[in-house]
Amino acid sequence: MQELTKADILPPAKPEGGKINLPGGVVQELIKADILPPANKEDIQRVLKELRDKLAWYKDNQDQKTKEVK
Repeated sequence: MQELTKADILPPAKPEGGKINLPGGVVQELIKADILPPANKEDIQRVLKELRDKLAWYKDNQDQKTKEVK
């Protein structure tokens, strides 16, 4: 999975009403990761926390899951 940066998530211009516009690829990757894409600027912190938590879980369980697959 490709790492997302703030530039990938935040639009270049400020849309009205706190809404954000995400590129389709970012939305697709979030859905693949089973994370609900943000609906507004307030949701960005939630999404970033979910991404960090998911990454930490994968790193913590990498060895165990790799052994299960073999």
